[in-house]
Amino acid sequence: MNGFFVIPFKNFILQFRCAVSAFIGSGRERKGGRAAFAVAAAAVSIILFITAVGLLSAADERFGEAVRRVTDAIRIDDVVVLRVFLSLHIGAWLFGLLAGSARADKARLRARGERIEGWLSRLGRVPAAVWLVSSAGFAALYAAFFALQGSYLFGAFARKLPEGFIVAEYARQGFFELCRVMAVNFALVWCVTHTAKRCPRENRFILAAALVILAESLIFAVIAASKLWLYIDCFGFTPKRIQSAWLIAVLAFGCVAFALNIALGKRTMRPWLLFSALTLSATTLL
Repeated sequence: MNGFFVIPFKNFILQFRCAVSAFIGSGRERKGGRAAFAVAAAAVSIILFITAVGLLSAADERFGEAVRRVTDAIRIDDVVVLRVFLSLHIGAWLFGLLAGSARADKARLRARGERIEGWLSRLGRVPAAVWLVSSAGFAALYAAFFALQGSYLFGAFARKLPEGFIVAEYARQGFFELCRVMAVNFALVWCVTHTAKRCPRENRFILAAALVILAESLIFAVIAASKLWLYIDCFGFTPKRIQSAWLIAVLAFGCVAFALNIALGKRTMRPWLLFSALTLSATTLL
């Protein structure tokens, strides 16, 4: 909660504030902030200049055609604009996370964490039998799926494609199937472990069902990896294929971390996040 939401979004405009204060501060040292006023005046001039060009283009067709030829020559791709727009927000989120963490009061962070954990502990009101039946149903559903769709799921291990599939479609479909199934399974196991009246470690049947679901999720990850590897083996690496392989590895590691958490009570979120961050950084070198 602190790392993903509270700290980054609480300090979302901190990057802009720091840049403005640093600029104005340096300007004050230079005769009362003349540099800041000069930039503001330049910005106003640019806005007025663009407005004047638009008015003149509307008033004279030949001038408007000349302006259009100039703007067409310097037009920027929409994809580039979108990437710049997104990068500004991602940069603000990262800056807010880093700078906000450095400025955060550790005592207040711990107190907030304890409040959240206390609130989560009050969710445990669902009878264990409800989650046991639900978890067992999911586990049986996936087992039946593996049994009935074995040739489709495990064909990549034997380098055989199901009828009507090409390698690219086979790999992409497997990857997105994995993402959707993982989202469902993680949500289910989280609900089981946080809303049941009894802790899963106190009810071996619920614990077993949750671990079976995570094990089946891990099998889905291995299947998706085999399909992706077949795709890479045929056509080579690309940035998107490397990113897809990274996400499969992160989800597989998440299954193991979640299983250790519910079975042994270990805090595994931090190792999972560290693994995700370090491996993501490593992919940029590829």
